[in-house]
Amino acid sequence: MSLVKVWTEVDDGKCQSLPAKIVVKKGNVLVIKYISPTDKRDTRGRRIFEYEDDTYEVTDDSITEYLNSNTELDLGFEEISTGRFVKCDSDDDSDEDYVPSSSEEDSDSDSDEEEDSEDDDDDFVDDDDFEDDDEE
Repeated sequence: MSLVKVWTEVDDGKCQSLPAKIVVKKGNVLVIKYISPTDKRDTRGRRIFEYEDDTYEVTDDSITEYLNSNTELDLGFEEISTGRFVKCDSDDDSDEDYVPSSSEEDSDSDSDEEEDSEDDDDDFVDDDDFEDDDEE
């Protein structure tokens, strides 16, 4: 069946678009199964996701995105064994603890560069400032 994202209430009235697959379609009512995290980890320490045993009936209005696909890769999951998935790595060299610099730090580095370039101007000497001894 087709994969979808479903607008779902998760906690304290907060809603989120969650990945699921359509199991049965009955007119305007869709029977879905969510793909959810488990407590299990694979050999690389990644959380394992599985489709829930429970099914849910939702209306077409609850679907935020039809993926027109049957492969979990389009949801961002890689199948590691039958019915078990992990989130795809963008690449094997990804640095999970990378923290991008804040805009404040960026502006500090820009001002440092400006100060450096101003300092460079002080060291610049124009050839016209020197008298040519050969012109005498």
